[in-house]
Amino acid sequence: MAEDRVAFAKQPLHVVKPAEGPVWQRRYKLALVVTDVLVIILALAAAQLVKLGRPDGAAATNEVYYSVLSYYTVLSMYVAAVWLALLAAYRTRSPRIVGAGVEEYRRVFSATLATVGVIAVALMIFRPNMRVAISRSHFRLDWWGCCSVAACAAGSRVSA
Repeated sequence: MAEDRVAFAKQPLHVVKPAEGPVWQRRYKLALVVTDVLVIILALAAAQLVKLGRPDGAAATNEVYYSVLSYYTVLSMYVAAVWLALLAAYRTRSPRIVGAGVEEYRRVFSATLATVGVIAVALMIFRPNMRVAISRSHFRLDWWGCCSVAACAAGSRVSA
């Protein structure tokens, strides 16, 4: 009885490619990508400026400052790559949601929170240590203790 109810197609099915969309949609999507890249670069540059400040006039301090700056620049490039990848993975530039209200902003916010989560997990796993990067120099970040890792140890001093 079940065979009587199923109708099979006599012609093979054809794969239909999605339409490329109008020219204005492609331009708008490109503009969104460029805007996302610029905003991420500006946000990370501002974070570096707030974290590191501006270099002093002393030559020894400037050398250390620029080594730390290069360290943070490399980390910022990784953050930017992860952020842009997650914006694409969350389909924040999909033609179906662009300009459609709250959904667009919800996806951008979700991708940004996912970026923070991925970076936090990566930092917990790999634990990059800034003191190794600046090779025990006397930099103001070391004086403030910003480059140390806080730890809490519990138990006795006697080893088993």
